Amino acid sequence: MEIRFFGSDIARKNIFHKVGALAKNSENKVTVTGTIAGFDMPIMGNCQRGFVLNVSDENGIEQED
Repeated sequence: MEIRFFGSDIARKNIFHKVGALAKNSENKVTVTGTIAGFDMPIMGNCQRGFVLNVSDENGIEQED
């Protein structure tokens, strides 16, 4: 699954900083909230379905304790 971050430059920087901080403690689960969209991916004559999760700000990414 691909995750896309969109919004202002400040929002994107905040998202990347939060993801970087959460990656340091990979033992805990991370919940990402956003909008999911599907798209067709043609692969060698076949078509598979892909998904993109759009996240607009760092509040959509939380780590469980």
